[in-house]
Amino acid sequence: GQIPFKLPPDPSGVLKTLPQSVLAAYNNYLPMSAIKSPWINFKSKKTKGFVIGYSNSYSGNYWRADLLSELNHDFAIAKKSGLVSKFIVADSNLNNAVQIQQVRSMIEQHVDLILAIPNSSTAMNGVFAQAYKAGIPVVTIDAPTTSPYTIDVDNQNWMTGALAGAGLVKEMNYKGNVIMVDGLAGSPGSVLLHNGAASVFANCPNIKVVASVPGNWDEADSKSATLEALSTHPETINGVYGQGGEILGAVQAFQQTGRPI
Repeated sequence: GQIPFKLPPDPSGVLKTLPQSVLAAYNNYLPMSAIKSPWINFKSKKTKGFVIGYSNSYSGNYWRADLLSELNHDFAIAKKSGLVSKFIVADSNLNNAVQIQQVRSMIEQHVDLILAIPNSSTAMNGVFAQAYKAGIPVVTIDAPTTSPYTIDVDNQNWMTGALAGAGLVKEMNYKGNVIMVDGLAGSPGSVLLHNGAASVFANCPNIKVVASVPGNWDEADSKSATLEALSTHPETINGVYGQGGEILGAVQAFQQTGRPI
């Protein structure tokens, strides 16, 4: 149940300048590298009337809907004050090629800032480099990339997953079978959460992960995915790891099949 420690790549030596208490927050934040941001000295030529683009990769769960609602609310206030003149929203529905084209369109419209939730940590690096060359900062929300040109505003999802995994195996008395109900397949946040928990499970010789299924951070999808996992694993399931917004669906799957919770 112990949480392993490993710092991400640090090619420019920025982590070495941080105190130990801060370094702990970067534990296993992989595959991202710690770099000195090329935006560190950036200053916009404008002070008002900003045009903001929001590149969303998915809208099919409550969190994404709540986020867009909050952004619309905030930008409506900012527009009244003159700070923002336009808010452009695009949704790629998990299609990397579509999201790349949507961001390229925002660049061509000369937006002043792009907020993005990339569907992949690597697929959009090329278009993010184009945004940098155009002088347009890109801020990713809870979906970090390997691009040096994005400003990643994020939870430490790997550590969140590791702490949840450690808590789960403790409740299981460090033995038994686990089903992992992940988020969106391939999404940077889901991958980090999964890897954090999986690293803890790997340190427990009597813990066995029998299935890992995508729950899409959605109750209904999580129920369906858990039902499928239970249908192929008649053995006792001692624990379920979920990433949030999914556990009720997993519980309902156990109830529907008459499996003990």
